[in-house]
Amino acid sequence: MVSGVLLTAFWLLCAGLFPRSLLSILGFGLSALNGLGLVLGGVFQCDFESSRTSPSPEAVMHDVFGGLGYLCGIVGVFVVGIAARRWPQGRGLFELSLICGVPAALAIWLIHPDFEWHGAAQRIVEIALAAWTVAVALKVRGRSNGALSTVP
Repeated sequence: MVSGVLLTAFWLLCAGLFPRSLLSILGFGLSALNGLGLVLGGVFQCDFESSRTSPSPEAVMHDVFGGLGYLCGIVGVFVVGIAARRWPQGRGLFELSLICGVPAALAIWLIHPDFEWHGAAQRIVEIALAAWTVAVALKVRGRSNGALSTVP
């Protein structure tokens, strides 16, 4: 839950640090919803070994919030990547959004208990979203002069 709070705060801060446009605000907002999904997924815990025979209401809520959070995060990757094409300091982010977003988008449909490797598919989504977050954080860290939101 703590990581979800930190991710939500990070993505909301990015909305103020990077050049503002409808796409960037939407993308950072969707990414923040991924963090919120992690928080709510932690509030509503899954059943032991993610049992699917008769899931508890709490497990259903865990799956709904976690799944929606993942979906928002993946869409956010693509939207921010498209917005970054117009940023002077966004070089390489669009390509990286494809590298991170495509495997995550493909793997999310495998996070289903009927798929034997659903845990591995979930880790692919999480690793892709984490790599994207690190890449954007490095862009924030690497800014050279002034705020990232200054547009020439």
